[in-house]
Amino acid sequence: MTGALEGRYAPFIERVVPLDDWSTPVGISTWGSGAGALTQPMDIHALKINQPSTSNKMFLRLLILILSISSLAVRFTDCSEIERTNDTNDQLQNITLDEWVHHQVNKSWSILMSNVSPQGALPGLIVASLTTGHPNYFYSWTRDTAVVLKEIITRYEETNDPSLLAIIKQTISATQVIQKGSFSTEANMGEPKYEVNGSPYTGMWYRPQNDGPALRATVYMKFARVYLKVGGIEALEYVERVLYNSNNVTGSVIKVDLEYIANHWRGISFDLWEEVKGHHFFTFSVIQRALKEGAQFCQEVKDQNASAYYQQQADEVGEQLKLFWDDQKKFVVDSRDLLWVYYGKLPDTNMFLGYDGENKTHGNPWFITTLAMSEYLYRTNSTGADVNLFKNETGFETRQIADQFLMIVKDSVQANGSIHEGFSRIDGHGVGARDLTWSHVAFLSMERARRGLPEF
Repeated sequence: MTGALEGRYAPFIERVVPLDDWSTPVGISTWGSGAGALTQPMDIHALKINQPSTSNKMFLRLLILILSISSLAVRFTDCSEIERTNDTNDQLQNITLDEWVHHQVNKSWSILMSNVSPQGALPGLIVASLTTGHPNYFYSWTRDTAVVLKEIITRYEETNDPSLLAIIKQTISATQVIQKGSFSTEANMGEPKYEVNGSPYTGMWYRPQNDGPALRATVYMKFARVYLKVGGIEALEYVERVLYNSNNVTGSVIKVDLEYIANHWRGISFDLWEEVKGHHFFTFSVIQRALKEGAQFCQEVKDQNASAYYQQQADEVGEQLKLFWDDQKKFVVDSRDLLWVYYGKLPDTNMFLGYDGENKTHGNPWFITTLAMSEYLYRTNSTGADVNLFKNETGFETRQIADQFLMIVKDSVQANGSIHEGFSRIDGHGVGARDLTWSHVAFLSMERARRGLPEF
């Protein structure tokens, strides 16, 4: 995909390497839309990332997230070709990027919170979107809930806002209902999707998905630590009664999930794209992280036996993870699961990333992936992380590139702050689910990175 680069993207795009057939990488898209809309697997071989230092690993996670966030292959969409028809967005064209970001923060937070405990849903339940037509996302996914909680808990940690504490506790209560109902299902805690009343979805679906309880355990352990720092005796009592009780294996939220993944990680499950059943790198990676943090958490709450068991299982999962790494070719064999880097650990070696895709498939850009690229670049800029993505040219500013990606988002969102699942590569209008909760989470996470604030 070659040709003259026009418009305001040209100075920025000419510095992007290393796959010859990438088009203008301003909007980042994936193949497929929604659960199960998957096509060909990726193969990692093309994009070289220099060996990361410990301090830089967190920033690489976002890059890998971009390469796989919603399907098996990623393409960069030439947004300079988009003919904008999003009339409701016109009033945003006359304000600066900084002004728009400032206003969008409050709008995204408000919309995100409207997807928590929506009308007709179990109090505390988080839905993927209020969209009930096509696609129907008015359900709660364990995975999406964990991602949203990550944002809410981060804000609670920053503000110690009692109203956020109440919301988190209400969501934990909803989780208790969900966990109780899941015990009677074949998938157990691996049940991925729930009705808005908290009952397991009983239709045909992709079960089990064992990354969900691992992600959920990780965010709730984070909350427990944050709450214990500021909540005193009340927090200690709550954590022991609700979140982790060594004597209540089926009734404490964190314990339930840790026990499940510790005892079921060897079984096959569906990948996070809800397509292939087997053993998956992403699933193993987030399970290993949850078990490692679980072992440390159990040390803190004086459950030594559980700590030793979770650490043992984490070590065994780690041995399985090594089987996915080709030390000769320097890439992960199970390349469809690259999102693991966002929550897991990077191998201590150089990595090559890329894909072999079919050119006949033309996916629309996703807000999640485009915002993730901005976040990655903002974090890279704030630390000077050495990632071999762009040519070394005098005067090159990583932050300017991050802003260019963000400008595409600004040009495609609604003036009222609404962010869809994706946006059309043809005319820029929103496509997919309206106000996807994860899209707003991605914006808020990017905004913190833009201000130089730490990652979760």
